[in-house]
Amino acid sequence: MLEDLASGARDGVLVYDLSRLTRRPLELEQFFEVIDAARVRQVRAVAGLADLGSGDNLLVARIMGAVAAKGSATKSRRLKRKMLQNAQMGLPHGRSLRPFGFDEDGITHRPDEAAIVREMATRFIAGESLRSLCTDLDRRGIRSVKGSPWQTHSLRLVLSAPRIAGLRVHNGEVIGKAVWEPHPR
Repeated sequence: MLEDLASGARDGVLVYDLSRLTRRPLELEQFFEVIDAARVRQVRAVAGLADLGSGDNLLVARIMGAVAAKGSATKSRRLKRKMLQNAQMGLPHGRSLRPFGFDEDGITHRPDEAAIVREMATRFIAGESLRSLCTDLDRRGIRSVKGSPWQTHSLRLVLSAPRIAGLRVHNGEVIGKAVWEPHPR
C-alpha cells in the first residue's frame, strides 16, 4: 500500500478504523510521511476518526495509535505468559491437527497408532531408513493424520517429537514433563 501511494498508483486510503491500519507508532509516522510526500489527501476511516486533514486530527490519530500499540503489547504479554504457564503445567499447545498417536485432546493415546510409533522407532533405531519405513506404512495402508501417505519429513517429526518421550517443549526448550505419559510399552 505504501509503495502504491508513494508511486501515485493510489490516491487514497480507506480503512475500517485507524487502529486497524497499524499497531506501531513508528509505522503510523511512516504512513504519515508517505501520504504527506505523495500529497495524498483522501484518507478515510469507516469508524472512528474519519479525516486526517487537520493537525488536531493527526494528533488524535497519534494518540489513538499509541493506545492501540499499548493494547497490542499488553495482549501479547498476556498470551505469552499464558502459553508459558500451560507449558509449565505440561498442557499441550494448540494445533490445527491432532498429533499421530494421540486423540484430538493431544493427551489421550490411540493404542493402534501408539503401537505403530513404537514399531517405527524401534525399526529406525535398528537402522532402517525413514524412506523404507514410509514405504512399508504405505504398503500396509497406514496413513498420516491428514489421511495422506507418509513422507520422510513427517515421519521424522513424529519419531523425534519430545511428546513421545512425555516431554513438553516451549520456545524450543524442554521445560518439563507433559501431563500425558510417553507412549505405553
